[in-house]
Amino acid sequence: EAEFRFDQLQKHFDDLNVQYAFGSEDATSIIKKIKYDSTTNKFNGFATPLDHGVPIKEYYKTDSFDKLKLWFNSNDKSSLLNVHMIQPVQSTNQTIIRSPFLLSAYGIDNTTTANDILQRWWYIFNQCLQRNIRIIGFSTGEKITN
Repeated sequence: EAEFRFDQLQKHFDDLNVQYAFGSEDATSIIKKIKYDSTTNKFNGFATPLDHGVPIKEYYKTDSFDKLKLWFNSNDKSSLLNVHMIQPVQSTNQTIIRSPFLLSAYGIDNTTTANDILQRWWYIFNQCLQRNIRIIGFSTGEKITN
């Protein structure tokens, strides 16, 4: 949860011999519940906190019962699943339309701001650019409340 798979994206694009892409972001309603993942020792289902619009990876990882209790008492459960997809844009001599790539998914609440989204897109753009992937546009279906 909240992990951006940029290295896997780079390998995927290298395999496809594609350099250009379009990014999309959207959220869908989910049932609010907390689940423990014993393989990673993480709790999934809380709204993921953001740092300059970017979700903090492994934020809800702990061995402390007191910390877990604090999270349950003070943190919201996710009401939405936010998903980032990257659609390869083929060159004019390629005839096959490639499937989009799942870059990241994580739980959020309905407090996302336009600034959060713009900062996240800037982060995605720069991370892709470092891997020789050029994002030529972004889209979102999110309803911005702030």
